[in-house]
Amino acid sequence: MSDPTTQQSEPSTESTVAVAPEVGETTDAVDDVVITPVAGTPVWPATTPAAPQLEVPVSLGLVGKHRMPAVVIVLSLVTFGLYSLIWHARINREVSDFDTRMHVAIGRTTWALVIPWLAGVATSAAGVLLLLAPQLGITPPAGITATPLGYILVAGLFVVPWLELLLPFSLVAIAMTAERVRICQDRIGLTRDVQLRPAAAVAWLLVPLIGRLVLMAKLQNSLNGVWERVAPPASHRSR
Repeated sequence: MSDPTTQQSEPSTESTVAVAPEVGETTDAVDDVVITPVAGTPVWPATTPAAPQLEVPVSLGLVGKHRMPAVVIVLSLVTFGLYSLIWHARINREVSDFDTRMHVAIGRTTWALVIPWLAGVATSAAGVLLLLAPQLGITPPAGITATPLGYILVAGLFVVPWLELLLPFSLVAIAMTAERVRICQDRIGLTRDVQLRPAAAVAWLLVPLIGRLVLMAKLQNSLNGVWERVAPPASHRSR
């Protein structure tokens, strides 16, 4: 009979066996996994995609003066076309100040229109002089009938638009002015279907008497649309 105190405890032969789930069997418990960065490892902050940058128009300078096309026409008529030359120089300066990418030779483009205007004025003055020759005691040159020729020459100012078409430098000056107006419209985002068509605008010079006036009204009206879209009327030039 053995002493129970001397009996050594025998190691248990029982072992724990993990039972793997059968194929197709799922488990309900899912442990959360937490990843802890190792000391000394840099942790980069999460980056977010940059917001798209909107294209902002550049080189938009001073806004031109808002003018009523009817006033431009009336002033041109009462000054026998002199105001039209001043107006031409001013709008070219305004578009140049508005879009600083454009370089405009104000004097050159103005003189291109002054030359045919002076020719028209000289012709009309000669006609008036012939008509007033009898009252002034002036004898016309031999072979010249004062009355019919005088009336023809008086109309010299009315043919100035056709002179502008015939003189290449005058035609280029007008066409480039119309193109500059179109560029200003393009700079503020107007689509091509509503922009000024320079070729169609210049074609108005072919229409007798009113063609030049219509062209001026179309250019000024187009510029008014640009100024009104960029800035309120209160900020326009006051000259």
